[in-house]
Amino acid sequence: MTATTAETKGSGEKYLVTSALPYVNNIPHLGNLVGSVLPADVYSRHLRMRGKTVLYVCGTDEHGTPITVSAMKEGLTPRALADKYNKIISDSYSKFNIKFDNFSRTSRPAHYELTQHFFKRLYDNGFINEEKMRMPYCPSCKMFLADRYVEGECPHCGYHDARGDQCDSCGKVLDPLELKNPRCITCSTTPEIRETKHWFLRLDLFSNDLESWLSKQLHWPENARKFALGWIHEGLRPRAITRDLTWGVPIPLTDPETKGKAIYVWFDAPIGYISATREILPDDWESYWKDPDCKIIHFMAKDNVPFHTIIWPSMLMGVREDYNLPYYIASSEYLRFGGEKFSKSRGIGVLVNEAIELFPADYWRYALMAMAPQLKDSDFTWDEFARRVNDELNDIIGNFVHRSLTFLYQNFEGKVPTPTVLSADDAAMLGEINKAVAGTAKHFDSFNLKSALADIVILAKRGNQYFNNSAPWKEGKAHAANCIYVCAQVDAALSVLLSPFVPESAQKIWEMLSQEGMVESHAWKTPDIRPGTEVKKPAVLFSKVILKDLNEKLAATRAAGEELKNKNKEVEERMEEPAKTEIEKPSSFVSFAEFKKIKFRVGKILLAEKVEGATNLLRLEVEVGEARPRQLVAGIAKNYPDFSSLVGRQVVVVANLEPAKIRGLLSEGMLLAAYTQDFSTVSVLAPDTDVLVGCEVG
Repeated sequence: MTATTAETKGSGEKYLVTSALPYVNNIPHLGNLVGSVLPADVYSRHLRMRGKTVLYVCGTDEHGTPITVSAMKEGLTPRALADKYNKIISDSYSKFNIKFDNFSRTSRPAHYELTQHFFKRLYDNGFINEEKMRMPYCPSCKMFLADRYVEGECPHCGYHDARGDQCDSCGKVLDPLELKNPRCITCSTTPEIRETKHWFLRLDLFSNDLESWLSKQLHWPENARKFALGWIHEGLRPRAITRDLTWGVPIPLTDPETKGKAIYVWFDAPIGYISATREILPDDWESYWKDPDCKIIHFMAKDNVPFHTIIWPSMLMGVREDYNLPYYIASSEYLRFGGEKFSKSRGIGVLVNEAIELFPADYWRYALMAMAPQLKDSDFTWDEFARRVNDELNDIIGNFVHRSLTFLYQNFEGKVPTPTVLSADDAAMLGEINKAVAGTAKHFDSFNLKSALADIVILAKRGNQYFNNSAPWKEGKAHAANCIYVCAQVDAALSVLLSPFVPESAQKIWEMLSQEGMVESHAWKTPDIRPGTEVKKPAVLFSKVILKDLNEKLAATRAAGEELKNKNKEVEERMEEPAKTEIEKPSSFVSFAEFKKIKFRVGKILLAEKVEGATNLLRLEVEVGEARPRQLVAGIAKNYPDFSSLVGRQVVVVANLEPAKIRGLLSEGMLLAAYTQDFSTVSVLAPDTDVLVGCEVG
């Protein structure tokens, strides 16, 4: 057969693909996944199969009020919260087979340095000025309220729970002073309006350049381009890029009024795309960001459009360092759940860690891309999820692959037969393969990933029709050989075309056809499965989704998560506040034989540091005469505020306790300590003279 290869403008083109950085204030939901991360992954995988040079970067967005608010609610420091959710988010995306080239963090020193460089360049170039501004101030909390610390009624659409920076309902970017009936999210007090000094990005100075640039982006989706132009026509105003927060990138100015303030998250977050690139390619990052031949593609939901079409391009223009502007804004509408927008902060929707416990990654990847809110908001329902998996993934795609390969395996000794003279129907089916390869590539070129997936389903559907109409079980061996040879080509094509969408399942088809290597390394072209190729015994690719026990499964998943969280909390609380025990009148005694089982050793503290997010925990490294020091987690921080004074001290360690995890840290023993008479202070027990480290006590 004739192989067809789909190309855009020749191989070797270079692309930088990004997805909007997820906040570390909670676990992402399915709306986050389908809004940016999953389509960016699918698109990047496709480009690589087209022979393009691709870098796909993302990372966690770790600054701003969403993080400080969540940290406050969880009783953690912002840093501890960021550490916690960075790992959860990274692990969750990995389970969905998201293939980043680099998944970074905006709390890394290199990102701080680059953000401060951007700020200083814009400041020196006259695009940042300082002003006194009126800000909400909570008299109860005694603090200025950064935008997400304020909620109220949207002045544009009347939505009652609009945030101080943006309305989730109509998508308008807001100033907290615009809200009607505002309230402090911490205590619900109505804030006062007071003056404070901040630094502003002069967006108004970029109006002409932005409009000229945007007017040429005719290939952009209408929602992104029209929104951006509409904002310009309303009149751009300077926008504050600092906040009254301590968690964030410090302002790189000597002004004493920068104390207690930080660069705000929407300024530093997109710089994360560059810092993530520099992190992985320190010597070659400019070939992506400053080479005009590199196309920068940003994937996001529509609430991120104003930041990426107005503010981010202004920053890139203003530093005057020849940065590439975005080539394409791949903006999606909202995936809704029960008629409401998925929301982490309001607990609406299904979290990714819950989803992956219910069904395999490929089920989610397929169904979400098939339901993607590409041009308009769409509703996620469990019935629609089940329909997509059962009727399309299982009954059309899985059914064709399994029945055609099973017939081949059983009737042709597991080898692809040699065709004779192909009929018009045979040739037409092979033509459907070439049509699908070229058509899907065209859809990818126009960022219509949903239609590309639909075309793949159509190919499988026509394969089923062809198999039924050809009826290889009826017309003799030669006819059957022609049909099954053609079906093997369709199977291989489905493996290639499905690879960006459902990589695990595509690889299984590839391996059943005994093809070498990874299907994702195959070019985006019509495969050629040669006669005589041995086929492995076919396996079932998918099974049907049964919804009747879904609620029980989901409840069990959530209950298990809550139980684990509660157990961890109980352990942490016990470590934070050691129990006050009456030792004068014990209710029972320990025998001498039992007491002899406890091993006490003299140890020497080599390191002492606070455990982030805990008020009373110290992480200690203690030498106990073994090949390496032991790590201990001890609830003594309140009694040793100058914990560095513990370094070098000898202590007594219970050395044969089973290790336990506390706040994610392995504790390999226990220090002996005692209360003062009034139980007000805990004191670590120690030998009164230096003795041999590691010797047993008793």
